[in-house]
Amino acid sequence: MTWDRLQSCSNFSAAGGGAGPLTVQYTASLSSGTKLIAVTTSYAPANGQCTAVSDGNGNGFTMVGDSGNPGAGYGGVGAKPAVTASYDSTGIFAVLAQEAGGLYPGTTASLDGAPGILAGSTSSGSASSGTPSYASTAAGEYLASFFGLNTNGDSDPVLAGPSGYATDPSTLSGALHYSEVGVAYKSSTGGTEADGWGISGADGSFLGWGVVLVAFKLAAVPLTSAGQSCSPVPAIVTTF
Repeated sequence: MTWDRLQSCSNFSAAGGGAGPLTVQYTASLSSGTKLIAVTTSYAPANGQCTAVSDGNGNGFTMVGDSGNPGAGYGGVGAKPAVTASYDSTGIFAVLAQEAGGLYPGTTASLDGAPGILAGSTSSGSASSGTPSYASTAAGEYLASFFGLNTNGDSDPVLAGPSGYATDPSTLSGALHYSEVGVAYKSSTGGTEADGWGISGADGSFLGWGVVLVAFKLAAVPLTSAGQSCSPVPAIVTTF
């Protein structure tokens, strides 16, 4: 099996903030057996933490990392569900949701080990995040770097994805994105992995960031009695 990043969507709450929830909407129908992955960030985290993520089919997402709040779950085939993040208070939030195919079933069971997690801050106009300590055990898995930036009122920072990764086009950064969110992805190497997001165009305000780096294992290819590969059975919609 090989992985396939199929689609994504994102949304943010405007300056001035408000109480959640915040919703994003997939534009294409979901495919059979795919996984939904979401990451959410908040401006001034003490004023508004994410408490849950769910989709329009009634499925909850499971937290897989606590810096940037990414989660994963399944969606129903043939639907275009909304993904909603809920928060415990008022704030400025951003959400990015992906659909990816070819991945191992489940949430935490689909991860290749514990995610690498790193948080930090900068007040420089241009800076780079650090790289979490993380190693994948197999090459060719879906390696994803989730990034969140609390701009502390600086509306100008622009994000650049890690070198060698594809940056998801739904990544939110730049003017008026007080809470910025990004995902970058590539095939894992089967060893020590590195990322490191670039931040440019800031006005020197305090910027707090968090990175979660993890590989999702690939789905097994079932065999027929003759030992030949056959198509995977569509995944049942599961509530996590």
